[in-house]
Amino acid sequence: MKEISKKAKIIVALLLFLFIAAAATAVTMGVLYGKKNEKAEAYKGRVDRMYETAYYEAVDNMTDVERKLGKVTALSKPTLQQEFLYDVWRQCNVAVTCLSKMANEGEQAETIVNFLNKTGDYCYYLSRKAETDPIDEKERNNLLKFKRIVSELNASFAGVGEKTITDKGIDASVLSDMSAVGEAIRNSSDVDYPELIYDGPFSDGLKKRDAVFLKGKEEITEEKASEILKTYFKDAENVKKTGDNASSVPAYVYSFTIAGVEGTAQISKAGGYLVEYSSYEKTIDPEYTVEECAERAKKFLREVGYEDMECVWTYNSDSTVYFNFAYSLQGVICYPDLIKVKVSAQTGRVTGMEGLNYMYNHKERTLATERVQIAFSDKIAIEKTRDCIIPTEWGTEIQCVEIKGTCDGETYYVYYDVKTGEEAEAFVVVDDLLV
Repeated sequence: MKEISKKAKIIVALLLFLFIAAAATAVTMGVLYGKKNEKAEAYKGRVDRMYETAYYEAVDNMTDVERKLGKVTALSKPTLQQEFLYDVWRQCNVAVTCLSKMANEGEQAETIVNFLNKTGDYCYYLSRKAETDPIDEKERNNLLKFKRIVSELNASFAGVGEKTITDKGIDASVLSDMSAVGEAIRNSSDVDYPELIYDGPFSDGLKKRDAVFLKGKEEITEEKASEILKTYFKDAENVKKTGDNASSVPAYVYSFTIAGVEGTAQISKAGGYLVEYSSYEKTIDPEYTVEECAERAKKFLREVGYEDMECVWTYNSDSTVYFNFAYSLQGVICYPDLIKVKVSAQTGRVTGMEGLNYMYNHKERTLATERVQIAFSDKIAIEKTRDCIIPTEWGTEIQCVEIKGTCDGETYYVYYDVKTGEEAEAFVVVDDLLV
């Protein structure tokens, strides 16, 4: 009996020890889990607040866009029309920056952003044109169509906002239920955009949505994407992953600040390339020339991995300079492989970049070895020629000779097929552009 009692005591002591150890472990794990949970909740809170700020700023600007489009169509004199049209262009840019911060639903956000970009560009074109040529009835009808679509966009945006706003803020799903707006935008093909270079030649590239350049590239992790972003933007602070873009170019979305300016960037999941970068920096007193800004833009592209890029179009808008760069293959400009860059002439900083056309179209190409003798138009006084590859509306490419020249006081770009000598495309320039 004594032996049994002794064993029982040992077993009880052992069980008691195991129970105390398990309890201590549970407490420790609970504390660690609690801290991890607190960190996760704090991070989520920061992200939600960022979404909330971006959401309300986008709502404010798009509401103003709708009102000012209405005012322009109601007026008949150019002075106020110009002012409102310029405001629409500026506020569309701000709304695009805000929406980029919320780019969780890729294709939907891409459709809306593309529409706002085109609306803003068209209004800027009209604001410049109105200095000498009043808005005509066709242009007024275009603006009314834009107003209708923006109105639907605002109503839908407000509706989904109500669903996702909670006492903890708002999350990125705000863009997930806007199919009606996307459909309205896609059905706006009857809007008559002018046939002119207001965004550079072949700025839309090929229409397909298959990222040829990224095929076969290794998929990277979030951690690797974050490291890559910090090498691209060495002065970046407060870098945070804010979502995933699930569009035709899947990417990790980040927010950060540089010199106090907020920005967003997307790093492709395949290969870790910078797909888009957006920030808004007001420019007042330019310190850099257009040529210096172009050098800054080209250096930036080199540093983020895009080599052999040549500037093919430049536009200076109130000291924010817009550039289109195209890949140069043995001196032949490949217009489908286009990257857009925006630079502040006040600080010399790159404030925006978009490389979707490059992602969709960059590939190995074989240049034509046999060419016909081309008879250029005798109506155009030729200033410059260069070899190039251009996209077609059928989703193919043509190697051409580009001529730039003037006819009856207008500047034209005409493209001749090197294999047939036929005219393949033509543009007329309505603003002073540096190419």
